[in-house]
Amino acid sequence: MAKFSPLETTTRSQNVFDHIKDAIFGGKLQPGEPLRELQLAHDFQLSQATIREALIQLEKVGLVVRIPHKGTSVIKLSEKKISEYLLIRFHLEDLSLVLAAQNMTEDDYQELNNLAAEITNAVENKSFFNLIKADLSFHRFIWEKSNNQVLYNMLDQITVPLFAYLSLEHHKMDHDIAITVMPHEKYISVLKSKNANKIQKLNRDIEKHSYQRFFSNGKESLVPKKNLIKMAN
Repeated sequence: MAKFSPLETTTRSQNVFDHIKDAIFGGKLQPGEPLRELQLAHDFQLSQATIREALIQLEKVGLVVRIPHKGTSVIKLSEKKISEYLLIRFHLEDLSLVLAAQNMTEDDYQELNNLAAEITNAVENKSFFNLIKADLSFHRFIWEKSNNQVLYNMLDQITVPLFAYLSLEHHKMDHDIAITVMPHEKYISVLKSKNANKIQKLNRDIEKHSYQRFFSNGKESLVPKKNLIKMAN
């Protein structure tokens, strides 16, 4: 049975990228599920070259794994791999928040409020797909305001697979999305405070709230309490 509907012949690889990405975040594709170029080309009614280009882009953002001579599959993260991702993500996000707080204007805070409202709306409508998209947009806005493109790219590379994992686990475990995400207005409050310690504490609270329940090893925290945010001072 086809996973996807045909696309117009003028559709470029970006559209294929978007469709597959949305299928991953929406739970239509499962962790480790193979993505065969020939089948995808048939489903989308596009060339294998176009499909291959889209798969390469999906690999770059960490949503699929491509193994030479074996093929491509949806990313499947172990507890150890997620712990490693989180260790890097929360330290880097501490830094991005501190840097962004130094640069943000009242207009920026208003935009963050608008993005936080989109997250709340998605929760109220029980749309996990829209929640993930809105949540990622919120964080990307903050990373952008750090005015550090390398930091932005690193966080994007790490966080997209984590959000995909969170989405896939939600569909598998049927979690209530109201307990999946904390109100993001708290980010706005700590950004305005410009207090590095408050920023780190909020990030640890988010970590425990959003990820800790997926683990069974009883760790108090996946991220060491010692932080790197003094680098921003």
